[in-house]
Amino acid sequence: MRDEVEVAIIGAGAAGLAASRLLTEAGIDALLLEARDRIGGRAYTVDAHGIGLDLGCGYLHSGDINPWTTIAETLGFEVNRRAPPWGEDSRHYGARLNQAIDESWDGFYARLDELEHAPTDLPCSAAFAPGDPFNGMLDAMSGFINGAPWSAVSVIDHARYVDTSANWRVRAGYGALVSRFGHDLPIELGAVVQTVRHDGARLRIETTRGTIEAQKLIVTIPASLLAAGALRFAPELPDKIGAAANLPLGHVTKLFLRMPDTACRLLPPETHVLGRCDTSRTGSYLLRPYATPIAECFFPSDLALDIERMGMEAATDFVATELGAIFGARLTAGFEPIAMHGWNADPFSRGGYSYARPGHADDRAILAAPVDDRIFFAGEATSREAFSTAHGAYASGIIAASRCCEQLPPRAPRSA
Repeated sequence: MRDEVEVAIIGAGAAGLAASRLLTEAGIDALLLEARDRIGGRAYTVDAHGIGLDLGCGYLHSGDINPWTTIAETLGFEVNRRAPPWGEDSRHYGARLNQAIDESWDGFYARLDELEHAPTDLPCSAAFAPGDPFNGMLDAMSGFINGAPWSAVSVIDHARYVDTSANWRVRAGYGALVSRFGHDLPIELGAVVQTVRHDGARLRIETTRGTIEAQKLIVTIPASLLAAGALRFAPELPDKIGAAANLPLGHVTKLFLRMPDTACRLLPPETHVLGRCDTSRTGSYLLRPYATPIAECFFPSDLALDIERMGMEAATDFVATELGAIFGARLTAGFEPIAMHGWNADPFSRGGYSYARPGHADDRAILAAPVDDRIFFAGEATSREAFSTAHGAYASGIIAASRCCEQLPPRAPRSA
């Protein structure tokens, strides 16, 4: 590994790749340091006989303003602008129950909107109606959105998120897109950064592949790793560690199954269901996306942790039980596991995506603030309005890289 660089970037996820692309094209000597043996971070697509399966992020949220949409089309990726079938997730419960569910959901969000103006930042669960039989289902929804129950989530932080309701998909996989975007950037894979020393004239970045000196550093690793001390700073940065601890990564897990021909004949493409409406421990199922014989199973919060511990075979049985209760055992017989990734046990993520604890919405700004105009922080957890997303991570990487460019000597861009 090289021993000197102008700008080092820790983490080759969406934020790190965006920063590296901007710096490299500005003619600045930048190097990505990635602990994994691949790029993309929590954007991760695997191939299943020609079908791209997104084990990480899967939707171009706010696709009409999401920079990855333009990047996708520039690189020749097909973007599916069809609205996802999420609104159909409870239609199988029957008209009366569906109406009650809709009323519970609408009432919860109306009360949540009112809480934005409360004198203190409350947990979102303060908007629950006491005794509502669907509070468990509402917590399941928070699990899918935040990776945690509403009781753990800040009202103010949740309200700041900007959503245009355009949720699009990349046919070949979001992870495949992110990987392609960064495939030609200068990078060192398998380089686990252990310590950043910032008490000298130059930064010293100690990794498992050796030590590298840099003028500037952009840190893009997940907040969970910063909070756990997986990356050490000397001198220490207690404000950063404290902010990261209040922006934990929620727990989510996806499991992909292959559906037998019988099930494919019985179900139309793009069928979406929620397993149960009376508990937070239920899965969200997208069946036959793009008319494929695939079931995408998404699990929230504590259930996600248990699913990972169970393993794919036992998790498949869980899915068969939930879907069997809806469609009958005949449909779910013969489901076969294909892929699952344990993000919560992954040492380089330790979770899915960030949420802010009640009272700590402003910790995102604390985490994002530069240190001595030499160490910059990026990643979805630093985004005020697009946290938990790949486009929020991308934008944060651009901001950090732009600040570096402002402070380094001008030079001809690489394309000149």
